[in-house]
Amino acid sequence: QVYWRLEDRWVQAFKTLFMDRLGVPFVNAVGNHDITRHTGDGKFVLDADAYRKRFGATYYSFRAGADLHVVLDTVTAGRSIRGAQKSFLEAQIDRANQDPSVRNILFWSHHLVWTQIDPDYRWLKGDPGKWNFKSEIYPLLQKLDKTKNVFWGSGNFGEPPNISLFYDHREKDNLTVFATGIGDTRHDLV
Repeated sequence: QVYWRLEDRWVQAFKTLFMDRLGVPFVNAVGNHDITRHTGDGKFVLDADAYRKRFGATYYSFRAGADLHVVLDTVTAGRSIRGAQKSFLEAQIDRANQDPSVRNILFWSHHLVWTQIDPDYRWLKGDPGKWNFKSEIYPLLQKLDKTKNVFWGSGNFGEPPNISLFYDHREKDNLTVFATGIGDTRHDLV
């Protein structure tokens, strides 16, 4: 997430103070604050359509040299990847397997959905919930050619236990997972 709420003042401040000065393309794995909008009656709603109107798709892919980046939306379907987005993910895995020039596949998400695959990750985000990562998404990752390097990075790590960076290379799975976040603590990477 890149700003506090999907409201003009927060979005404009983000654009003025950050995006306009960046000088390179900006890539965002949509987070809960990115699509949270105040309704004016003291309530807040998730509004992915308003986000899409301002910034475009909530999931997409792009190539950078030998790297295939797959940016996923783990917010609008309750931390699960379903429907059209799951079909998109399957197509990206097929694309990577069929293209020998792709050496690295980097998946990006806001939520640390991969914590479901290992009980040792529980300390990172607590109860892994009833998302579909372990049951449906993780088996898809196992279909990636073992000659490819596979990474999954997440950024919702700015709350206790805040640490600057978490990294684990799972050799048996051919998967490296990592997480970082900004929580306004001395451990922040920024």
